[in-house]
Amino acid sequence: MITVFILMLAFDENCYNGVITDCLNAAKLYEKEKNYAKSIEFLDAACILGDGYSCLKLSHIYLKNLWENVRTIDDKTRHKVSYAYSLRAYEILGIEKVYYAFCKDFELSSGCLYLSNIYGEQGKTEERNKLLQKAHEIASKGCTAGKGEDCFTLGIMYYYGVLLNKDEKKAIEILQKSCDLKIAGACFYLKDIYESGNIIPKDEKKSFEYLKKACEYFEPNACYELWKKKKNKEYLLTACDLGHKQSCSELNTKK
Repeated sequence: MITVFILMLAFDENCYNGVITDCLNAAKLYEKEKNYAKSIEFLDAACILGDGYSCLKLSHIYLKNLWENVRTIDDKTRHKVSYAYSLRAYEILGIEKVYYAFCKDFELSSGCLYLSNIYGEQGKTEERNKLLQKAHEIASKGCTAGKGEDCFTLGIMYYYGVLLNKDEKKAIEILQKSCDLKIAGACFYLKDIYESGNIIPKDEKKSFEYLKKACEYFEPNACYELWKKKKNKEYLLTACDLGHKQSCSELNTKK
């Protein structure tokens, strides 16, 4: 126990002096000791110093509500913090490495699906097909278990006929399940589907209901679209608060 304490002190000091590896070492030790607040503190330091994977881990922790101290934060703030860390990760790592980490390290079906698109554009057919299989495997299992994010991925795969036979009606059913599980992206997709009327009869009332749900579940683009439709400043404020740059710009011009 004394050795661990001495290590923590050494890692703490070195981290504050800008040594990323010791920020990571400190974060791991504090996580092992279940001192999650301190672990987040050192992951944040590593993220600031340029370790993109620390930014990604923090984004995942906040988005998935994984640690006890994060669970005391309201949902809107969690999503906002998660989004900020993900943007930092994209800046440092680039989109391909981010999706690779989401797929390989965090076992996120969406990460595997998006990475497969990149590999497809690069002509890496074999790698793309393996990723699609993995995305489908994770998404099918997760959606059956009631994981909304995985239902969203599965719905998209049916909607576009990716790996699976294209089945738009089945896609809508699965996207509906995902939206019911508070996945904003699924609600936003359903908004577009009911708005266009290409697959099912056009229904502007339902489209608007799904748009509102997408905003309620913290999709900034949905909140901004609501602002454009209703001119209710609260929607513009929410979109800006969630990181929507255009909304923030419009708020500044209105001052």
